[in-house]
This record gives sequence, C-alpha cells and structure tokens, in this order.
Amino acid sequence: MTEIRYFFYVLAARAASSVIGGAFGWLIGRVSPEFVRILFDADKSADMTRLAIAVGLINGLLIGVGVMLVTIFLVTMLKVAGVKKTTQQRILPRAGD
Repeated sequence: MTEIRYFFYVLAARAASSVIGGAFGWLIGRVSPEFVRILFDADKSADMTRLAIAVGLINGLLIGVGVMLVTIFLVTMLKVAGVKKTTQQRILPRAGD
C-alpha cells in the first residue's frame, strides 16, 4: 500500500510542477514577449504567451520526472536498508538476548 501512496504523491508532484512551469511561462510571456521571441527565434505572428506556456509545461514535466526518479530511488534505498537491518537482527541477536 505504501508504494501506491508514494506513486500518487509523485504523480501529484509532477502535475503540480507542470502547472507551476506553465504559470511561470505565462508570466514571462506576458511580461516580456520580446525575451520569448529572442529565446526561441519565433516569428512575429506567433503568440508568445502560448509559446511560453507550452515550454513551461514541458519544462515542468521534465522537472517532475526528475523529482519522481530521485524519490523512487530514495524510497527503494530505504526499503533495502530496512530489509538488511531486519535480516541482520535475525541472524545476529544482541548479546543481552
């Protein structure tokens, strides 16, 4: 059950980072469309706000995937460490036991 809960946490974090990336892209596109035009070498007919939102969403998804991979790696390492610890406790009981 813990794995499913972590999966949904990571999925929510990925979706949130996508929304935050899109909002940041929208803000940059609204405040400085010239920056977006220069950055992506877009023509004058392109809507800079929409372009910035799309790039922000993609960057947010990529950041979310990175966070997801690190989280899964850490949870796996904690599980492995817990299994090793319980195995050692069963094999080598304490001196007072």
